[in-house]
Amino acid sequence: MSDTAAFGHPHGGESPWGRVLAESSLLDLIASHVNGWTPLPAAEASWLTESPVPDGWQMLAVDADAATPLRIVGTTVEGHPGLAGLQTLSAFRFTGAPNPDLLVTNADKGLREWDADGIRADLVVLPNLPGVCGVRASGFVAAGNELLWVEYCTYVRGSTEPDQGLAVEQIFAAAAGQRMRLGRGIGALAAAVEDAFIGRIGATEDDVAAAVADHAEQMRRDVAAGPVLSGEQRRFLDAALSVWGGIASNQSPPIEALGYTDKSDFAADVARLRDQLGRDHPDLLPVDWSRIQFLAEISWASDMFGAGVEFELVSPFTDSESLALLRSIQRALIRIVNPTLVFPRADTDNR
Repeated sequence: MSDTAAFGHPHGGESPWGRVLAESSLLDLIASHVNGWTPLPAAEASWLTESPVPDGWQMLAVDADAATPLRIVGTTVEGHPGLAGLQTLSAFRFTGAPNPDLLVTNADKGLREWDADGIRADLVVLPNLPGVCGVRASGFVAAGNELLWVEYCTYVRGSTEPDQGLAVEQIFAAAAGQRMRLGRGIGALAAAVEDAFIGRIGATEDDVAAAVADHAEQMRRDVAAGPVLSGEQRRFLDAALSVWGGIASNQSPPIEALGYTDKSDFAADVARLRDQLGRDHPDLLPVDWSRIQFLAEISWASDMFGAGVEFELVSPFTDSESLALLRSIQRALIRIVNPTLVFPRADTDNR
């Protein structure tokens, strides 16, 4: 969809940054489900390309003959050679109304094709208008000799009116070690693009407020209902918890910090958590899911406290299978777990 030569910048061409920033596999998928997919001309995209750029970021040259991207901005960080972060913006018109499920299911498609680690995908909270949907996916990509944090954000307004469909793709890439230092600038750029899209589709402030309220209510319902886990995910969690009564029984984490009185209290609660995981409708609170995820993570990953390198010897899962399952579980629990519940204050009963 995007030609790396279009960047007109040292990070384009054969640069691993250029290849990541030119990745548009989700757009390719959307384009295959609509008609008349065409890059939006720069002359018609000033509402997007003129969205604010925060201090410390600057516009970079774009090949005048290239249709995409429409805009590139970049920034540097003292002590880091070259650019530390980049944002690209592209926009397309089309005719058709792609199913929102297409975006939701494939939000992380490009990252999966890059074998990214730590993938996180979410819906973007947008006004509930016909054909409007947004998705965001981020992860860490090894590109050449660099580890990059990459985020793809796609906004779509479908329409059966000729050429009235609109898709906007925003891509961020940042040197992984500099990501936190760039957070404020990335956040400002992302907010500006989201505001530009919302304004372009004619949404009002009331539409936005209603969407935020609906999202908050849906999150409350999701937490109350509990997560939906597959049988394989539950089996992995049970295997991960089982090591605390087996190979890792003498390598317990700091149980007092977790809110337990002693090892017997810890063992009894692990048994309770395993029992509930085996039920069709587990009776588990957010604190329980938070502990389950934390204990599963260190059970598999930590060689000091958990099973670590011996996990695949004492469970039916290989390391690669465990990693894939653990990542999928983290995504499933992302709206339920709360790290503050894992290490409760001594004077607070969070059990």
